[in-house]
Amino acid sequence: MISGLPESTLRYYEQIGIIAPIARDPSSGHRAYSKSSSKRTGTSSSR
Repeated sequence: MISGLPESTLRYYEQIGIIAPIARDPSSGHRAYSKSSSKRTGTSSSR
């Protein structure tokens, strides 16, 4: 949970258009969030 939000919330945000569909890492299938995506969700990816 790097973004601080559960995966289900991020999927929901994508589904309803709050954030654009997120690119995925081709080898793992994990979402690769940009800084702008983090800003739109009000989260920070730095820990």
